[in-house]
Amino acid sequence: MRIADTAVAQHADHPRLHALFAAFATRTPHGVKAVEALREDCVREVAFHLSRRPGTADPDGLARTLVHAVDGLLHHAPAVAGVQRERVRELARLVDP
Repeated sequence: MRIADTAVAQHADHPRLHALFAAFATRTPHGVKAVEALREDCVREVAFHLSRRPGTADPDGLARTLVHAVDGLLHHAPAVAGVQRERVRELARLVDP
């Protein structure tokens, strides 16, 4: 849950403003490259942790799904920190009930 809490904390101060910045960052070649690199780093980190769990059949695919789901929540459905934290934790519970 630390990863979830960290992601929410990074967006907590001004969630709608951050969503706006995120939308514009991906409109330049440099911005697109930076955002894609960050997502891939996140996918690798989450996949590493998922791969350590017994019975996880496709940690890379599951990690990619989770990272994009959290990214979508934070950037396309902005909300106050408490609401976002619960949304992200609910996603995590879907993976690890």
